[in-house]
Amino acid sequence: MNKPRKIFIDVGTHDGQTLEEVTKEKYGFDFILGFEPMIEQYKNVSEKFSENKKVKIFNIALSNKTAESFIYGDNKNMGSSLLPNKKDIDNSVKQICKTFRVSHFFNTCILESDTVFMKLNCEGSEIDILNDLIDTKEIFKIHNVMIDFDIRKCEGMEGMEGMVIEKMKKIQFKGYSLCDDVMIGNTHQERIANWINIVSKVI
Repeated sequence: MNKPRKIFIDVGTHDGQTLEEVTKEKYGFDFILGFEPMIEQYKNVSEKFSENKKVKIFNIALSNKTAESFIYGDNKNMGSSLLPNKKDIDNSVKQICKTFRVSHFFNTCILESDTVFMKLNCEGSEIDILNDLIDTKEIFKIHNVMIDFDIRKCEGMEGMEGMVIEKMKKIQFKGYSLCDDVMIGNTHQERIANWINIVSKVI
């Protein structure tokens, strides 16, 4: 029998701030997967972690479909988004990026026996990602997903946060943490550590 795998999925890898913490040996992750659609950040992170064989970075955005899409903003303030109505981006700046359906990724790459930690900081795309995982029941492969609801910054879409939380409650999926509740600490690394330490206690 194969040993169960412990996997970290970083959706919105940006410049690798989260990876700097989760690559520490004390967490024992067997695989660390980063998804970053912006080419400059993707190149920087790929180079930074190129010698770590556990880390694999993908230059794509997870979403609810496999396609090509515009991504808006220049990411100077970590704010590029697939949603042109996000309030803190310049949507006159856009480029093409590849998206990949998250439920297909989970169905083909993630096993029922895996212990999966997932960070969602993807500038509004968390709604499409969560809805796809919920609707396909692939979400139950996740031990804990930490959600930063950037949809709050998308004009006219603010109510989607509550709708997704209600969907998770309806199917009795409890493996989620809200950014406001668990990202506590003086640095990003300390905040990530706090979240992982809290949710690891119930494995």
